[in-house]
Amino acid sequence: MCSSDLVENNSTKVKKVKLQVLSIDGKVLFTKEKKHFNKQCGYGSFGGYDDNCIFYLYGEAPQFPYIIDFEYTVECKSLFYLTGETFQHYIPVDSVSFTVNSTDGTIIHSKLYGSDALPIISDYNGITSYQWVLNNIPALESIKYLPPDAREEIHLSLVCEQLSFGGYTLPEVSWYGIGMWYNELYQSKCNTVPLQESFSMEEIYNNVIENVRYVAIEIGVGGFQPYDAALTESRAFGDCKDMSTLLVSRLHNQDITAYPVLVLTRDNGRIDPDFPNLGFNHAITVAIEGNDTTWMDPTCNSCTYGELPSGDEDIDVLVVTEEGGVLRRTPASKPKDNQILRNTSLYIAADKTVHVSCQIKMFGNLGRSMRGRLDSKTKNERREYLESYINGNESLFDLSTFSFENMDDINEPFIMHIEAKGIKKVDKIGKKWYINPYLFFREKNITKVKTSDRKYPINFSYPYQVIDSITIQIDTSLQVDSVKFIKPDTIETSFNFFATKAKQVDNLFYCIVTKDLKTYQVNPDQFLEYEMYYQRLKKITSKYIKLYTH
Repeated sequence: MCSSDLVENNSTKVKKVKLQVLSIDGKVLFTKEKKHFNKQCGYGSFGGYDDNCIFYLYGEAPQFPYIIDFEYTVECKSLFYLTGETFQHYIPVDSVSFTVNSTDGTIIHSKLYGSDALPIISDYNGITSYQWVLNNIPALESIKYLPPDAREEIHLSLVCEQLSFGGYTLPEVSWYGIGMWYNELYQSKCNTVPLQESFSMEEIYNNVIENVRYVAIEIGVGGFQPYDAALTESRAFGDCKDMSTLLVSRLHNQDITAYPVLVLTRDNGRIDPDFPNLGFNHAITVAIEGNDTTWMDPTCNSCTYGELPSGDEDIDVLVVTEEGGVLRRTPASKPKDNQILRNTSLYIAADKTVHVSCQIKMFGNLGRSMRGRLDSKTKNERREYLESYINGNESLFDLSTFSFENMDDINEPFIMHIEAKGIKKVDKIGKKWYINPYLFFREKNITKVKTSDRKYPINFSYPYQVIDSITIQIDTSLQVDSVKFIKPDTIETSFNFFATKAKQVDNLFYCIVTKDLKTYQVNPDQFLEYEMYYQRLKKITSKYIKLYTH
């Protein structure tokens, strides 16, 4: 096991650890103390270095079921690191007791989510004690496509008044105060020397993402305070707050109003506007020029100017202005921002085998996602992935060749070229051949989430648009008496749009399929509409072109 709570650094020390594993009838199977735990120091999860040491343990696996009794004591020199605790996990918890002792009278603000249990507050010998006791906490259910903030898991958020660390003090527990505190941390770090020539915002942004690598070195207050912008620029690496500060500094050099922005990314939950705290995990930049506001994430080296990665989109963030922190919302994607344009040719050869030629253009989050999936893969791994892309959950085609365009040019759409051959010949029953033009919308490959017992929204990450242009050509040697074609059809809901239309010219058949996902998630009050949409979609995409022969 590994506990994120068992962390030591220059300000935090693990004083006591006791782990017991008991049988279901209460017999102690084994006991471990701090000395039995392994300790790993120095390297964070994003290719950087920090001063945290994590305690972890590879324990014996007793026969199920069993009980884990885990107790630890952590001493903090600064309450800077006291941000909260999670009480609910994917296993049930019989009881939990969590106590915070303030030895200097610091007032601690708290908010317990998912439970109405109140803290027990007591004072004894100058120590103020805050204690939370909870019993019979049910296990979290594993739910697919669950938005990070959809259910109120039982967890505790904490923030302290007059929080001091590294010589910096939080003036007040408010979003304004947190902004003023971060102002003090970063303003003196905007120290790049103005250049002689003038640059546009886009040129400044491109210079940062092209010349500065993401590397995190976070020790002590460095978890929040950036390095000097001039240093980040000279050594050509830094973490998110370093790169954001460099970008702000360069924009200030051009007399452009710009601010750092503190973020809790979409996949890690949401900021609670009613409980100001330090629960951020990222920093980006916003610039204002006239009436135009431009959001930029300099750590996203696959984002063009004015684009944000999906984790930064449509969320509340804290903009750090000279007058303090201000909550604002980042812009949302539109379906056309994240687009796939597929041009597919199906050729039915004289021997009735099917040959596929496909060009796929990807934009926005979809293009970034595909670049990320393929960039670090070997040729064989790329082949395997693309075979799954074209086949989905079936085995219909063997991939012949593939190639890419603009893998490194983020200003152009990412383009894939795929050639494949059908494993089987065209389906024929009696004197009828069946051709399914919905190559990428076959029933087995359409993602549908069960909603009958679901009480949470369905997460789709971001809106997107797919336009499929399909051309089907039949070899002239194949004799076709008549054709039963697919009629045009349209489905439109509050969250989705699907349309198909087709035409025939001699032995060529043309189909256009358009799908727009309009939103980030589908809410429970839309589930009936969701079910009706998929019933219609299944009916439409199960239709075949029928060719009647002698």
